[in-house]
Amino acid sequence: GENVTLEFTATGKTANSAKLTLHPATGRDEVVVLSKLPNESTASAAKFAFIANAVTASFDYSAAAGDGRTALHRVSVLERPTLAQVQLRIEAPAYSRLPVVNEKSLPRQLRALEGSKMEISFLPDQELASLDLKFSDGKIQHLQKGPDKQYHFNTVLSNTMAFEPVLTNPRHLDNESRPNCEIVVYQDQPPTVNITSPNDQITAKPDDKIQIEFEARD
Repeated sequence: GENVTLEFTATGKTANSAKLTLHPATGRDEVVVLSKLPNESTASAAKFAFIANAVTASFDYSAAAGDGRTALHRVSVLERPTLAQVQLRIEAPAYSRLPVVNEKSLPRQLRALEGSKMEISFLPDQELASLDLKFSDGKIQHLQKGPDKQYHFNTVLSNTMAFEPVLTNPRHLDNESRPNCEIVVYQDQPPTVNITSPNDQITAKPDDKIQIEFEARD
């Protein structure tokens, strides 16, 4: 999807124009007539340039100017790495009796009880040179590939964190679209009980019956 600039120079008997022939993998060849770049050409060398916009498929090309002709060259389109699969699991402490959370993608935001165990597995769509987690505080954690070809991250949650996975392949191309995930960690608060009736100004005899109303929250 990126632009590609093709440049070539004709020397000797210079020409004011050149023909660039594009040979796509499928479909017909395309011939583009180019004019020399006046600001970058000299009396003995004519320079030509062509910009292919948003290239999505590999193609071959050759150029001709005057009596000169280039060999056949190739532009290979490489795919940036991306995540083929993500599995996220959060298991709260047993005492909380909260259900286990399972996600098949990285959520933008997720709440978790302090002390919960979080496990994330990343499966890329191609071979990688590295997979790192970049945290919002600037820290970077390098993940190792396991025997299952997935990259695993395990931690016990104690503080809120936000991160994004950075995938880099052997050709130094990384993932442009990086899902950002924030795990909001909250503390377990003790239950509270509030008496709503009667108020603290009531008076009663020792043998009076008093109805007490209260509100409990956990």
